[in-house]
Amino acid sequence: MADSNNLPIRAKRTLPEVTEPASTKDARTEAHRPTHKQRHLDAIYKNWGDVKPLLPNRIAPRAQIDGKRAMSFAPNQRVLEPAQWSANLLNSLHKLSEVTKGAFDDAVSGLDAEVRDRRLFKFDQEDRMTREVLPKDVKEVIHKLRKEGYKPPVQVQEEKKD
Repeated sequence: MADSNNLPIRAKRTLPEVTEPASTKDARTEAHRPTHKQRHLDAIYKNWGDVKPLLPNRIAPRAQIDGKRAMSFAPNQRVLEPAQWSANLLNSLHKLSEVTKGAFDDAVSGLDAEVRDRRLFKFDQEDRMTREVLPKDVKEVIHKLRKEGYKPPVQVQEEKKD
């Protein structure tokens, strides 16, 4: 084998300089050490597996219930299981329906468009037309619920006795 001193100059320049670290183990762990952000994300999603849920930025996993990941919307609120999200959404939509005077119930139960328009439009005493408009996101949720066949709970109204 030829001595490295006898190699041409060009070959000498291409040889990499090998510097041994104090400990090979230190070099390996340093190279694979995750960043602070990566450790944070790993801690959040360690129980989700490969599929990470698409969640709004403010919603982050905070606790576990019965071995399943549960969600909380703020540190001081109680922890919600995923099954409770849809129930809470429906409850808030029903509260909104009270504000919009039954527009949610009409849209979900599929009443005639004319009946819906009569409820959504009202004329105040100065004959000014004011319209109660549902937000776009709520309309989309209502449409989706209708497609899935959701019916709002029937509210029994007492009959007026004359």
